[in-house]
Amino acid sequence: MTAQVKEKLYSDGKEYGMATEPLKPYLEKLDNKPKFSLLNTGCWRGYVGKWEVLNNHLYIIDLFSQIEISNEIVEVGLGYLFPEQEKVFANWFSGSISLPHGNITKYVHAGYATEYEKQLFLEFENGILINYIIKDNLDQPIVTKQRFWGKLISIFKI
Repeated sequence: MTAQVKEKLYSDGKEYGMATEPLKPYLEKLDNKPKFSLLNTGCWRGYVGKWEVLNNHLYIIDLFSQIEISNEIVEVGLGYLFPEQEKVFANWFSGSISLPHGNITKYVHAGYATEYEKQLFLEFENGILINYIIKDNLDQPIVTKQRFWGKLISIFKI
């Protein structure tokens, strides 16, 4: 599989690339699953989401995709999945969001397997941020796990 385009996560005025797809569990539960058009080989899922962490809550704030309607490709946004909503609390998401950072240390042309100097993992339970892990991939991997109550930018130091 080709390396995949990252979704965007915004927090504390910063933009991060995510190596995780937090919309996937929501889409899997739908009875009428949307049939997103393949954007390109770097986006097999067919969409790119924009996300925000606000007051320790995860929200989807935008979506870019295309669908086929009557043999025509039509661009759709957040309103396609969540009509008349500007942002949606992601209470369906429990798991870890990976935010790679720094220089690439090993490029892998598959999914999100490329390795970076550092990685921040944000752990969510029903859309609420509960913990984080910082992994330093340079020297010896150092893993720190703590409760998350501060600002994202202050723990990741970027």
